[in-house]
Amino acid sequence: MNTDHGSNEWDASMLDLRRLRYLVVLAKRLSYSRAAEDLRLSQSALSRAIQALESELGVRLFDRDRAGVMLTEQGRWIVQKAEALLTSATDFEHQVGFVAKGAGGRTRFGISPEPASALLPALAPRLRDTPSFVHEVMVGQVEAMWPKLARGCERN
Repeated sequence: MNTDHGSNEWDASMLDLRRLRYLVVLAKRLSYSRAAEDLRLSQSALSRAIQALESELGVRLFDRDRAGVMLTEQGRWIVQKAEALLTSATDFEHQVGFVAKGAGGRTRFGISPEPASALLPALAPRLRDTPSFVHEVMVGQVEAMWPKLARGCERN
């Protein structure tokens, strides 16, 4: 593990999502005082967190002057990636919540072609709204599905 935060070698296993959130808020507000207020932090705590992040990443994220802060080119790129990562982390937490509540799993069902053409277009968006489930839908003649149903029941 890299503990030399002054070098350009960076250890992704130590990524701090909290600091990335601070980065994103500061990038949107472009003001330490307003960002600190939004984050309910002191201005000095936010400044230290951003400096630590810059040190860890080995990249200057902001240009600072009396008027405020401006993102560097590297900072803009990192903020875009941080936003995507934070969105993914939020989605991960949401999915873990589903699984922890037993709301995840697998559904399998078969349907003949005529009802499938009428029902699946309306059902598809609802299936997509449950990403913590894996959905397996077989469309076919009932006679062909019976043996597969029997084999599936034997496995469970």
